[in-house]
Amino acid sequence: MFLMIGPILREQDGYAYDSWIPAQGVRRSYPYRRIEDAYYARRHAIEEASGEDRPMPIVCHTSDEFALKMADVQSLVVPA
Repeated sequence: MFLMIGPILREQDGYAYDSWIPAQGVRRSYPYRRIEDAYYARRHAIEEASGEDRPMPIVCHTSDEFALKMADVQSLVVPA
């Protein structure tokens, strides 16, 4: 399973990050009140996603990087 994790972003409700799986689309994380909590949750998601038999997730540090890599992968995925 291919997974990409985006940067921490500030929103109305707090701090959150996006993750993307081609088959499921973009998903927003729970909004955290403190940025430290959002970073902790993101780090945990990265560690959980990089299990023994899974490929390492792609971790993006900017919104632009997240959007560009998502577009690159979408262009490679052939619809069934």
